[in-house]
Amino acid sequence: MIIKKITNYIHATFDGRDSYSLKMLINKVYVTKLIGAGGCMIQEIASFAGGASIKILSSRLDEKKSGSHDIIVCIAGSTGAIQDASCIIIEQMECFETGGTVFRYII
Repeated sequence: MIIKKITNYIHATFDGRDSYSLKMLINKVYVTKLIGAGGCMIQEIASFAGGASIKILSSRLDEKKSGSHDIIVCIAGSTGAIQDASCIIIEQMECFETGGTVFRYII
């Protein structure tokens, strides 16, 4: 259902541009796991998602100032790349939450 909402949002606001960006709030506990050791996990996701650009927009200093438990993650690229990357990120967070094994996307 979340993926469908993201897809509908992208299609409703995509105005013919070649590139688009989507910002997601992700709990800080999951962000470190999403990045992976040396950024390997986030690089795999970006590569698998057709070259989407995935950036973490919050720093530890911002986090301490705001007291928030959520971090902003920005996904940029084509609509297809954004859809793929957001699907993978949501799937990964579900795996982290349930304690299941994390599927590694390898091309």
